[in-house]
Amino acid sequence: MNVLEFVKHKASLMTLWLSVGTVMGGTAAAVIRGNMEVLPAILCLLFGIFAQLTANFYHAWYVQRSKENKVFAKESVIYEDENDERGNPFKVRVLREASTSAFLISAVVGLGLLAITHQPWWFLLMGAFIYGQFLLLHLGKKPLINTPLSMVCTFLVFGPVGVISTGLIQSQAEAHGSIWAFFDTAPCLFIGGAVGFMALTVHYIFSYANYISGPGYNKFNLTRLVGPTMMVLMTFLNGLFMFGLMVWMVLALHISDPLIALVPAFIGLLLNSVVAIMMNRRTISNVKAMFKLSVWNYVLTFALMLLLFWVIAPPDDSYRLLF
Repeated sequence: MNVLEFVKHKASLMTLWLSVGTVMGGTAAAVIRGNMEVLPAILCLLFGIFAQLTANFYHAWYVQRSKENKVFAKESVIYEDENDERGNPFKVRVLREASTSAFLISAVVGLGLLAITHQPWWFLLMGAFIYGQFLLLHLGKKPLINTPLSMVCTFLVFGPVGVISTGLIQSQAEAHGSIWAFFDTAPCLFIGGAVGFMALTVHYIFSYANYISGPGYNKFNLTRLVGPTMMVLMTFLNGLFMFGLMVWMVLALHISDPLIALVPAFIGLLLNSVVAIMMNRRTISNVKAMFKLSVWNYVLTFALMLLLFWVIAPPDDSYRLLF
């Protein structure tokens, strides 16, 4: 195993689809008002992916350091069970260096987004929140990553914050007055909440996996606190809340062809319910299947939503469809 394979193994690449789904949700919100812009959407996608890689690598570093019970100032901690091509174990600092590299790339992409933002202050606030919650999750003697409050960060970052940022940066040129006017923000708020609830399902599965695996390093595991039966109920409710928000949006915004517009949300509700039912089978192999199904459901739901709204929403009148 070379260093690139090691880093790829620790990157949790499957979770990057969460950022993809968030950007598709935000773009769907822009499409509802006929404001899709390709370049800002692509930049948001790149920013989301590298910001998430920053968190994934740092989290892998943090977890290994916690397991080894080492002083954080030291860099000699190694992975005894994973060796390079010469048979030498990889040092944990490789993960921190990968996290730093991903952060620098995300910062450069963020500057590109800032350059095309008409009112930079709101985008700066969104970026500060995204990186700020990352610091709160991992820094300090009692980081939030070890508490159930981490699910609040999951909901906000992948939901309202990510969707509003993606949607408004595409809609800003055509905004009716202020970009915070309800006409322009309403689709982002509805879809942002829906994306957040679907992201919570994935978050719950990680908690459930730790619960199934044993005591682990996190004694504040959400599943241990509320019990596996309550986790099944909470997962099922995520789907219901997502579907309820979509019904509310279709009615409140007078979306044409409402039944067709609700097809993606209905599919998401069905597959999310399947995930909740699968939680009753408490095996690691079943958890892996649940994780894959929940991630693909997340992506499928908002990809279909984007495509359907592109068809049934008003014609696109973007100031810059491509660039």
